[in-house]
Amino acid sequence: MDKRLFEYLKLYTQKKNTNVIKLSHNELSKEIGTTREVISKILKQFELSGIVKLQFKQIELCKTDAYLE
Repeated sequence: MDKRLFEYLKLYTQKKNTNVIKLSHNELSKEIGTTREVISKILKQFELSGIVKLQFKQIELCKTDAYLE
């Protein structure tokens, strides 16, 4: 699920031509097909790894080339 979310965020930023994703965790969970809790947990891990910066209804993708297993 980590890689799936990362790939979604990467594609979203490429399509919108920005590194900021203006979606809530709930909206993301519906797009990815999982629960909000799972999205929140993964995004927190991404934040601790420096992959994203989290703000209210906004996620900034900092590392588009991060390698995830």
